[in-house]
Amino acid sequence: MEKLQFEYQLCSEYERSLDNKRWSNFTILISTSFLIIGFAFGFFEVKLYFKIGVGFAYLIFLTAVYYYFWFHRISHNLRDHLIELEKKMDLKIYQVRMMRPKFLGIKLYFHWAIILWIAAYTLIFIYFVIIC
Repeated sequence: MEKLQFEYQLCSEYERSLDNKRWSNFTILISTSFLIIGFAFGFFEVKLYFKIGVGFAYLIFLTAVYYYFWFHRISHNLRDHLIELEKKMDLKIYQVRMMRPKFLGIKLYFHWAIILWIAAYTLIFIYFVIIC
């Protein structure tokens, strides 16, 4: 039992630090992307500079999204392992943490919002870089 508790503690600490790192880096990359696209609108009259700026901002955005989903998968694998350990130790910390809020009986997930961001940012990229 002591070995399970030690493994649980190590996995829990690693999952929390990984989650913290994921959100910090994701926020930095997204903010940088929005900052660059904001600066690019300052060069709206010079189409080449504007398109380069928006394209570069879009690449940083896609990097942030890739980074988020990569560590999201790792984090969920760790949480699944923690839930297995909890079942062996008769705990329910991560089982409760993994419960999702519901709206009209439908579970809500944050990555749905990120997918909507991807769609909106892609439409902005297509409109300003390819169409204009």
